[in-house]
Amino acid sequence: MPFLTTYFTTFLPDVVLSVSDNPSDIVKRTDYHELAHAVHYRKVGNSYWISEIIYTIAHSGYGDGTDPGADRVEVVETWGNEMGYYLADWKYGLNHSRNTTGNVTDQERLRHLYYLEGRKFYNDTLEFIPRGLFRDLVDDNSLNPSGVSEYAGISGVTGGVTDNVKNFTHLQIYQALTPSVTSIEAFKEKLQDNNSAITGNTQTDFNALFSSYGY
Repeated sequence: MPFLTTYFTTFLPDVVLSVSDNPSDIVKRTDYHELAHAVHYRKVGNSYWISEIIYTIAHSGYGDGTDPGADRVEVVETWGNEMGYYLADWKYGLNHSRNTTGNVTDQERLRHLYYLEGRKFYNDTLEFIPRGLFRDLVDDNSLNPSGVSEYAGISGVTGGVTDNVKNFTHLQIYQALTPSVTSIEAFKEKLQDNNSAITGNTQTDFNALFSSYGY
């Protein structure tokens, strides 16, 4: 581990981005995702992050969620996904490239901000990486535009999401991403420890959201 720490921190860049022929908002969304990882690394330190790198190399990516270290991947990638889409929307708003329907009335519902609202896991079949979870902690479903709805599930694969939670902030989420938080279960506990009032949500609703994701 000391050798790897020296190698990764001395010789490799902080972030590597592969830019293909995509619209600028898609490229920028990837940038934000990767930079969110850099911010996370700054908080958790070398040991946490090098373990993540070693896992990623060993599995040529995320793996299938069954091996030791997969729980940490869920934390890392859920944060990256949320910040990537959130910041892309902050930058581009309605001026995005996601609307391929040819109907201008779809421009609002297809904004980057709402993409994760209709998603649950990175891999629904494996129920691995709850990429919609942090969006559900932050958003208020009553403010969703027409055509945007909570993930309803896939019959025989995974159930729907129960989201009656709102008003957590990205700062509160980030503050819960401490070096000891290497699983979504640990994240849930830390988030509540840091915010005993759970931002005005009920304990029942808070638990129901995580439970609908399987935690």
